Amino acid sequence: MTVIVLPFIIQAFLTLVIAILSLSDKSVGDDWIVRTLTSDLIRIVAIALGFLSVSGLLLSVFHGDDKKLWAYFTASVPQGVKKYLYTKYVLSFAMCGLYFVSSYVAETLVATIRWFAIGEEMGSFMSIQIIIFFALVFMNSFVIPLMLRFGEKRGSLINVIIILSLAIAAIVILSILPRDIQDKVFEWLSGFMTGEHGDLTMLLIGLFSALSVVAYILSYKLSCKLFMTGVNEYDK
Repeated sequence: MTVIVLPFIIQAFLTLVIAILSLSDKSVGDDWIVRTLTSDLIRIVAIALGFLSVSGLLLSVFHGDDKKLWAYFTASVPQGVKKYLYTKYVLSFAMCGLYFVSSYVAETLVATIRWFAIGEEMGSFMSIQIIIFFALVFMNSFVIPLMLRFGEKRGSLINVIIILSLAIAAIVILSILPRDIQDKVFEWLSGFMTGEHGDLTMLLIGLFSALSVVAYILSYKLSCKLFMTGVNEYDK
């Protein structure tokens, strides 16, 4: 339920922030709030906030399950480990799917508001939304085995460290690149998000989608083998 309403909560929060900012600047026009809310920058901020929030919510799927007593009970039931993990993997995938659908509805609502308010269409970010969906699936392929092997707390901490390390590495690499190359990179990313690259965009999305699904399936196989290995790391 939370992942369903999350995109609307983010949009409402950004609308409130923009509205408060507009009160301090009397020179802005009546349509400034709508134009700012539907700008590419704010939409990217909303996508980033949603990605980080859903990443945290997905970890709650295993909240409270990393207990030795529960793990031994699960393992004692015929096919207990496989069925237990299958349910968790399906639930995590469903949460990613629900967030994707809800994000699409929220973006369509914002686009409709822009059309009726100022009579302008809003460029689609469907490509980046699809990438976010499969990025969450791909990330879960690594997060779930880590949580099963090291427990929820340590597994979550390791996951955060990995994400922060990758983000810092990307920022450092971009910062040391020449200005003209940076502009080309951001221009290409902007075109990719709006689908301007056509066949290349579809090819990259297709490859990443296939990679994410394969990684998710292999992750389930790996988790089944790691489940009992990580029991000793759990709380009593």
